[in-house]
Amino acid sequence: MKRAVIIGKDVSKGARSPILWNAAFNALDIDAEMTTVDIEHESDAIEFLDSETTKPDFIGGAVAAPLKEVVANYFADDNGSFIEPKNCFFNSEGKFTAANTDTLALLESISSVKKDLDIQRVCILGTGGVSKSLCYQLSNQNKNFDVDVYGRNQEISGLFTDFGMNFKDYGSLNLDIGSYDVLINCTSIGKDGNNEDSILSTSQLSLINKEALLFDVNYINSPSKLLRDASSLSLNCIDGSRMNLMQAVIGFCLANDLVGKEDVVHQHMLEAIKEI
Repeated sequence: MKRAVIIGKDVSKGARSPILWNAAFNALDIDAEMTTVDIEHESDAIEFLDSETTKPDFIGGAVAAPLKEVVANYFADDNGSFIEPKNCFFNSEGKFTAANTDTLALLESISSVKKDLDIQRVCILGTGGVSKSLCYQLSNQNKNFDVDVYGRNQEISGLFTDFGMNFKDYGSLNLDIGSYDVLINCTSIGKDGNNEDSILSTSQLSLINKEALLFDVNYINSPSKLLRDASSLSLNCIDGSRMNLMQAVIGFCLANDLVGKEDVVHQHMLEAIKEI
């Protein structure tokens, strides 16, 4: 039997990945199982990875906080100025590597409703970890988008310009907001849909092109106020629910050599969620 794990702090107390991965293993008749391994400290994580990645029955798995940066550095194979956090690691052609499937799932969620050919200008709100990883991935995939990143901290603007993005201050947002094909809220503002916080005002939302897509990566108690207000204006909008599931789907496919079978795995995991 092949073995997969999710590692991180207190993952044994409710991590969802084992339910999703094991449902897919069973549905696809794969002789494997994912289990939880509670690890909090960097030294313990490195010791675990040193040991497990040498075993032939071990296929990798998922990574939870606070180990995403630890895993990223452990498997880093370049000396770039930015190493994005990794939430998945797996054996690829005899060598373990890691990926950020959150960002891959974010891009997949957009492409599921809007084709690349219909996207020219992209607005990214926020400069935190999600935004950095997204811009890094956009740069690596050579997406032919004109991307504006809005933030307040000019000190980190250089990182985004290195990725080929335009760094702008929120004060100029109203001037361009109507020209974007996709707008992505990468901030935690309005993270819980039960509160009344929103990154954009109703007046700003009214300036958005009716053909544009508004994507709020948040999904807890969705819809957020941002999406509620957008829907009231008949804007096209989605939350991070699909992204949250697709990150597990993509990670599973990478670890089990099933790239290209994401739709099948997605269906099995979706059915598993309904039973939780």
